Parts: sequence; C-alpha cells; structure tokens
Amino acid sequence: MYTIRIEYGGMRAERSAPDIAGAQTQLADMFARHGITPTQHDRMRGRVNATGARVRAWFIEYPR
Repeated sequence: MYTIRIEYGGMRAERSAPDIAGAQTQLADMFARHGITPTQHDRMRGRVNATGARVRAWFIEYPR
C-alpha cells in the first residue's frame, strides 16, 4: 500500500494506492487537479500555476 502526499503553501493532500503504478497515476491526477506543473528534472517537485508556490511530493510505502 502506498500513500501519495503533496504539500505546498501550508496545505497537505493525501491519497492511497495499492501499488507503485497506481501511486504514479494518483500523483499525476493530484498535480492536474491542484493546477501544479512538475519541474523538468524531478516529477516529485513542482509549482502551483496560480500562485507560484513550491510543491513537494512523497510516496510513502506501508508494509502489508
């Protein structure tokens, strides 16, 4: 089980996925939903389009 967490501007959002492929899909969906553009070199970081706030993302793996 994976938890996907993004943080920016004092806000935190989390979602869960059963495997890494699902986690990557969830991350892409969260970035799209929150209006975030990923950086060129690191998909786990980005900027919010509306405010320019920096975004950090994590995959947290929990043992089954």
